[in-house]
Amino acid sequence: MSVLFSRARDLRALLLEVCREIDPQPTAILLSAGLDTSILADVAFSLTTACTTIASPSATDLPFSKSVASANNLNHHIVSLPTPASLVFADAAETPQPSELLIHVIKTLETFDPMELRGGLSVAAALKRLSEVLEPGAGVLAGDGADELFAGYSFMHGKSERQLRTYIDRMIGHMSFSAGPLAESFGLHIVQPYLHPRIIEFAKTCTKDELVATVGKIRLEKWSESAVAVAEGVENRGALDPATAGDDDATLGKLLLRLAFPDARSAWRRKDPAEQGSGSVGLSQILESRLGALEFETSRKDAWEKEGVTLRDAEQAFYYSVFRACFPPVEKDGKVVFEGCGRERWGADPCRACGFEIGRAEQWFCVVCGEWPARNGTMPVDEA
Repeated sequence: MSVLFSRARDLRALLLEVCREIDPQPTAILLSAGLDTSILADVAFSLTTACTTIASPSATDLPFSKSVASANNLNHHIVSLPTPASLVFADAAETPQPSELLIHVIKTLETFDPMELRGGLSVAAALKRLSEVLEPGAGVLAGDGADELFAGYSFMHGKSERQLRTYIDRMIGHMSFSAGPLAESFGLHIVQPYLHPRIIEFAKTCTKDELVATVGKIRLEKWSESAVAVAEGVENRGALDPATAGDDDATLGKLLLRLAFPDARSAWRRKDPAEQGSGSVGLSQILESRLGALEFETSRKDAWEKEGVTLRDAEQAFYYSVFRACFPPVEKDGKVVFEGCGRERWGADPCRACGFEIGRAEQWFCVVCGEWPARNGTMPVDEA
C-alpha cells in the first residue's frame, strides 16, 4: 500500500477512535451532507436524528442530505423555507421587520458580519428545530474544523507548501465556529470531532500533496477507487461529483479524508460554501432590493456620524440596525459603546470600520463587522 493510502488508513482509524470515545454520545447531527458531516453520520453509531436547513430551491445540500439520512436510518428534519428572506424577515410587510431568529443570532454571536450571519442563520434554524424534538442538553454533531485543518476551502488550494502550512497553523490558533454558542443558546451541546486535539495534531503533519489534488489527477491515479475500501472491507462509493467530474482542472481539498472514507456518500462531493449549500446565498440581493439605495445611504450616514461605524452595503446595514437595537449605543467617557455587548470597543487594537477590538496581532479580519483588512497598513505576506 502506498504511503498516501497508509496515511489515509491512519486518519480513518484515528477519527473512528475519537468518535467512539465521545461521552455521552450525541444523538443528532447538523447535516449539510458535505464530506465532513457525511462521514460523521456514518461513523457515529448513536445518532437517531438529523436536521438540514434548506432556504431556497437552489440549495445544493438537499439531495445529499436526504441520501445520507436515509442510508443511516435517521429521522431527518428539513427546515424548508420558500426563500432566504424567511431567515431575516418576520413577514412580508412593506417595512421589513427582523425575524426572531435573526435577532436571536445577532444577540448570541454579537456580530453584524454578513458572511457570519448567512451561515449562522442556517445553523440556528436547524438547532432551533432540534431543540424542539430533543431532550435538553442533548449532544449535536457538527463538522466544524475539517475545512480549516484539511484545506477544504478553494482559496487554500493555490498556496505553496510553506504558505499552506503557515496558514493552517494560524487557523488552528484562532478558528471559531457559530454552532457552539448557538447550540448553547438553544439548550443543546455541540460536539465537534474534527477539533479533537489528536485530529488537530494529525492535520499538522499533512503535506499539501496529501490534502489537495486536481480531478484529473484523481481520475488518472484512480483514487476514487480507493485502496482503503479494499483494506478496510468497506463499500467504495467513489463516483466523482457531477459538478466537477468533467473538469480535470478542478481542484479538491481534504484528499486524505476522501481517501480515508471512500464509503461516505459524499466522499467526492465538491466543497460548496455554507450559504450555497443551505440556499441563503441570495440574502445580499434580497436585502439590497428590499431596502433600496436611499435607505442604505441614510443608514450609512447615520452609523458613521452617530456611532463611528462604516457600513459597506445594504445587507450589512440591515444587520447593523438589528445589532444596534439589541445593543443600544450609549456614550461612555466621551466614546460610543454598545450597551450589553460583551465585545470591547475602542481598545488598543480597534477595527478601522467599527471600532471593536480585533484581538490578535496576526488577525486582520474583524469578527464583529467582517471588515478585511481590519487595520490600516500593509498585511504581512506568508513566504512562498
